[in-house]
Amino acid sequence: MCTKGLTVSLLLSATLLLAVSFGASAQKVSAGALFSPKGCGVIVSVPAAGGECRATFEGLLDLNGVLLGKTRRPGGMLRFFYDYTFFHRNCGDSPAEFSLYAGPGAMVGYVRDRDGIFGPAAALSGEFGMAYSPLPCFRLSLGFNVDLGLHFDVDDSKTRIYLAGLTRVWMPQIALMYCF
Repeated sequence: MCTKGLTVSLLLSATLLLAVSFGASAQKVSAGALFSPKGCGVIVSVPAAGGECRATFEGLLDLNGVLLGKTRRPGGMLRFFYDYTFFHRNCGDSPAEFSLYAGPGAMVGYVRDRDGIFGPAAALSGEFGMAYSPLPCFRLSLGFNVDLGLHFDVDDSKTRIYLAGLTRVWMPQIALMYCF
């Protein structure tokens, strides 16, 4: 799988999602970069259900094994979350806001799992995190997520539990987003 083609595909997907989201909502749409020991990529978040929920789309390069030098090829995944804001607080007289969110989601991708085996994967996901907006146009979030799903080993034609989605729960994701 070509890394350059995957990167271009992820960027085009994020651009398409961003363009669609402008027509779907008059509220603030957030878009930016996502960083984690798991991988890096782009994130687009669109308000839903009157602003109490957010539909979040992530396109990630899966760096499982890359940072440790076990492989040179990253995998790729797309995630969707429907996050519910269950705590929201304005910080005094300043425009700063703090919120806690959690929600269900889904993941599909071509990723590396146990023993460095590449293959397609699909999972149900869950996310918990906190967001801080020091300015109305900037959003910083820290989150944790889990992917409970299946991974298909193309070489051996076997389907197994996607262990990397369960064992990497403790690795945080940091997103830096600009709000439109």
